[in-house]
Amino acid sequence: MKHLPIFILFFLMPFLQAQTVTLRFDVADQPTPSPASIAMGTAVSPGGSVFSLNTHHLSRDGRPWYPVMGEMHFSRVPRERWESTLLRMKSGGINTVATYVFWNHHEEVEGVFDWSDFRDLKAFVLLCQQLDIYVWLRIGPWCHGEVRNGGFPDWLLRQTKVRGKHPVFMDKVQRFYREIARQVVPSLWKNGGSIIGVQIENEFNFKSQAGLDYMLALKQMAVDAGMDVPYYSVTSWPGTHPAQRDFLLMYGAYPDAPWSKGTDRLKPRPDYLFRKLANDPTIGADQTGASKIEANDRLPYLSAELGGGNQVTWHRRPFIDSLDCVALAYTMAGSGANGLGYYMYAGGVNPMGKLTTLEENKQTRYPNDYALMDYDFQSPIGQSGQTKPSYRHMRLLHAFLNDFGASLATTRPVFPDKMPLGVDDGSTPRCALRTDGQSGYLFVSHFQRYGQMQEIPAVQFQVNSGTGSITFPRRPVAIAPNTLAVLPLNMMMGQSRLRYATVQPVCRLDDPDITTWIFTAVDGMTPELAFDRRSVRKLKSVDKPIYDDTLAIVDNIRPGLNAVISWVDAQGKKHRALVLTRAQALDATKVALAGRDHLVLSNADVLVRDNQLTFLQTGNPVIQAWVFPSLGTDAEFSSQATYVSVRDGAFERIELRYPSVTGSVAVNPAPERQRPPLSDLPNWLQMKEGIPHPLADTRPMWPRGDIDSCMVLTSFDVGDPGQMRAYLCLVPDDETEVWCNGHQLLRGGKNSVITTIDLTPALVSQSNALCLRVFNTHGNAGVQGMLFLVRPGESASFYPIDSTWLCHSLHAAHFSPLDGPRELTLTPAKVDDRSQLPWLSASPGAMYGRHFNPLPGARAWTLVPSIDSSVTYVNDWLLQTRYVADAAALYCNDLLMNDDFWYGRPWLISLGQHFRSETPFVLQLTPLHEGAPFFLDEPYASLSRRHSCDVMDVALIPVYWGEIRLRKK
Repeated sequence: MKHLPIFILFFLMPFLQAQTVTLRFDVADQPTPSPASIAMGTAVSPGGSVFSLNTHHLSRDGRPWYPVMGEMHFSRVPRERWESTLLRMKSGGINTVATYVFWNHHEEVEGVFDWSDFRDLKAFVLLCQQLDIYVWLRIGPWCHGEVRNGGFPDWLLRQTKVRGKHPVFMDKVQRFYREIARQVVPSLWKNGGSIIGVQIENEFNFKSQAGLDYMLALKQMAVDAGMDVPYYSVTSWPGTHPAQRDFLLMYGAYPDAPWSKGTDRLKPRPDYLFRKLANDPTIGADQTGASKIEANDRLPYLSAELGGGNQVTWHRRPFIDSLDCVALAYTMAGSGANGLGYYMYAGGVNPMGKLTTLEENKQTRYPNDYALMDYDFQSPIGQSGQTKPSYRHMRLLHAFLNDFGASLATTRPVFPDKMPLGVDDGSTPRCALRTDGQSGYLFVSHFQRYGQMQEIPAVQFQVNSGTGSITFPRRPVAIAPNTLAVLPLNMMMGQSRLRYATVQPVCRLDDPDITTWIFTAVDGMTPELAFDRRSVRKLKSVDKPIYDDTLAIVDNIRPGLNAVISWVDAQGKKHRALVLTRAQALDATKVALAGRDHLVLSNADVLVRDNQLTFLQTGNPVIQAWVFPSLGTDAEFSSQATYVSVRDGAFERIELRYPSVTGSVAVNPAPERQRPPLSDLPNWLQMKEGIPHPLADTRPMWPRGDIDSCMVLTSFDVGDPGQMRAYLCLVPDDETEVWCNGHQLLRGGKNSVITTIDLTPALVSQSNALCLRVFNTHGNAGVQGMLFLVRPGESASFYPIDSTWLCHSLHAAHFSPLDGPRELTLTPAKVDDRSQLPWLSASPGAMYGRHFNPLPGARAWTLVPSIDSSVTYVNDWLLQTRYVADAAALYCNDLLMNDDFWYGRPWLISLGQHFRSETPFVLQLTPLHEGAPFFLDEPYASLSRRHSCDVMDVALIPVYWGEIRLRKK
């Protein structure tokens, strides 16, 4: 009996082992693409290179071409950082840069165009041409991009209806398009430049004939202005006319939707599932409502807005992790997309306008409040030029798309017999096969944002086609949570055929003597490469290959710098494969130096131009790189670095060691700035505006003691807000909220402390609603103050707050002004318009402004950096602030330099031209309020309940740079 438990265990072992899940792919005959019936522009360059397309993919010089497009807004990036940003994009696998041309960035004042400095579109597209990067212009006229009015200048909205064939509007658009053309015509593809595409409008519904007529009129205007390019595109959402034959349709998907109106965590999104391609129905839903748009079989499926991140709004602040973005790319490519375009790929900073700030906000009747300047977007390249982990994960996929995209583009998706039941199904493998009926690539993306994914311990794949059936790999593999992979099937490697592999192709290094194929291991899968036995000779690896009747198999590979497999193909051409670890592959950049392909592994960012390698590394003065094949004796190193070059496996290890540089920041509470007393207000206004002002007595306005709060409301018309400034000066006796045009400008207030608010950024051209909500906590609260309207060069008008402004108590069912004489010559308020009841809004937005202004309840610190500005091997200094608050604003000489809505990630700012200055900065934090109506991801939502307005740490981080130049032979 003592052996009975052992006998039972032995008997049960087969049942206790993991059950193998076999995913079956039944491959039918793949349809042959037909010519696409779409009107293209001039597609031939002066050198004879030509772009074309069919119903399935784009082509370049007759060969399928897979565009990998990244969005970068030139007018949001300092001009001195254009080149480094574009080179980072190119090293990250981006072959095409998309950019908006925001109308109000260039013609904020009617008839006065500004194409200077960071607005210099001509210089930007010329730089792209010099760096061999294609350009896709998005010329509007309406762009969105979280810009004020979607890019429309304020003056335009005062003159005409927009986004239709309205004569005045179309006349202004024609002038704008002609101005753009003057900047870009020399850089068009047909003229030898790199501009290959133009997007017309954005997120415009043209299902109707009138809508189509408008879009065709815009395209014709662009062509007549001179913008003749191979491809014209539109966003597919919220809908397009079924008969249109002029535009490629662009699709999109985002990891989250910060523009959603609610403040609860969103449900898991179906965009992480392999499926028949469709557009994310939530894109643009804040403007046009949700709309599900499925792929059009007449045109290639291309994306223009695959979320490289998400820009936080005031009321929704999701934390986007790297896999949240990268998994979308794997599922979209695996589901059949033949072009990936990211929005955004490189973040930036909103410029300050001459008349207003230029961010989207509710005061302009748009649905969301954004930070005034920050447009980091949590993108792979941040607003300060720094790369994030998503950059490396995307680079790995892009390297595959750049070198194997031509073969991928000819394939179509096939889905397995076992598919997830929905977004909450974490136990079914998530896979799709891209195949042309003979060969292909198996995509795995076992990931779901907000999902609970389970490990599937034993999986095999069976592919059945007209040419036969194959089940692979030999031994089942595990698919772990968060696995992202591309596995080759019947992939040609010269004249050798790789029947299957459990490693992911990264790139190919071409050399006249030998071709090197770079692979990466997939976490959880034992590396295995199975060749068609007849197509390889002299197969060598660390472990002896295994042969059967049809296959030559290399397994038990230990990925690393020396995991090399070599062979000779059927035509006698030499090949070798190198299998890297996943961590090594995430550090890999393919570069071309002196006409030869190299692979560089480095934690630093790797930039290449003119046979020169540039490394940018944050924080660490020791730059390490592994280069394959070796650079040899032709390399020249930075003179200021101590360098080492040694052999490491198949690689040359290079080390550039610089003396460490440290910077410090003195952080001290900022001296309290007292507002001038009310009696001195004219002197303050005179100093600010340069004109004298009379002052009238004001008397407190008292609410009744039996109400919780009262509402003070009026409205006024300022004519042209660009020529008017408005100030509200008040002394509240209790907590007070101030709103102008639905935009909250004050929340708080101290007893008998003068508060002055600049209303100017909130002004609109028509009726301006000014609202004060005065709480009545102690039963005797009141407020006194004045509204000042100032037109430069003229006397100011001033209006005391009195009982004629008193409208209602908060709990009244209907709101109407009190009876009695009105002494003010202001336009009566429309209190029946609920859009003017601002406390119904979930979003107060930014309560700071472009000029430093002490805010009630806010805390401010002076930051004085201390650095050695003589060091030339430091490329930049990053100011990193860890804090918890509602929002942060950084000022230099009292002018806003950058800002941030807190969502958990440390705030990084490039000091750029400021980092050599001795001028101190002022950091102002506005406090979190308990129960603040916005969404935060965990664990930051919990953290916000323990802190309301605190700085945890401020640091200066150097960005080191080093160079390796190859000597000219």
